[in-house]
Amino acid sequence: MWILLYGGLGYWFRSQWELVYDFISNFGGVLLGLVLFGFGIREVIKRQGKIKKS
Repeated sequence: MWILLYGGLGYWFRSQWELVYDFISNFGGVLLGLVLFGFGIREVIKRQGKIKKS
């Protein structure tokens, strides 16, 4: 999947390949951060529910 994405973007943005690569790399980091943040929020909510039931 990533190979096709990088290859297609590389074909369309030949002169700006480094810019496109940096954007995708940065977006990947942001996406990972959001997923981890969401998981943390979910865990806090689950623990709050267990505390209230006790």
